[in-house]
Amino acid sequence: MHRLGTLLGVCYEAGPDTLKKPNNGRRMLQIEPELVPTLVMMVPFLVALLALHFILFRPLFDYMEEREQVGGKATEEAERFAAATTEKLEKLEQLLIEARLEAGEIRSAARGKAQEEETAIIAAARAAADAELDKALAEISEASKTASNTLKTTGQSLSNEIAQQVLGRPVAQS
Repeated sequence: MHRLGTLLGVCYEAGPDTLKKPNNGRRMLQIEPELVPTLVMMVPFLVALLALHFILFRPLFDYMEEREQVGGKATEEAERFAAATTEKLEKLEQLLIEARLEAGEIRSAARGKAQEEETAIIAAARAAADAELDKALAEISEASKTASNTLKTTGQSLSNEIAQQVLGRPVAQS
């Protein structure tokens, strides 16, 4: 038997009993590990694994868990703030709608009052204009009567004068 060497506690030997023929006709090397060197090599690995667990992995996992919890709390708080903001926004929108309705009612009332005042002012102006017109018509009528009487008397006196000049004698007034 020929010894090939030891690697990680595994002994490699080549010999007629270690080579087997598989189904395809080739010979394969059969490797059998030794227990003691394998266990001795596993001890530093397990110690390093435990050290990494306590030094690196546990703090890392704790940090990640804490970060996840903080993130979850922040998310919950953000959702609460969003809900509160949405609720306040809805209340403000409702107040704005009510204020717009109230402003519309005030405008309508003011418009109605202004129209009533306009109607009253126009009626008063018409009444004053009608009174002025009646007064002017009365003055015109009086002036017309006065002018008519003046023309009548002036016409009679002129006709008497013309008749006297044409006839050359005084005419009796009738």
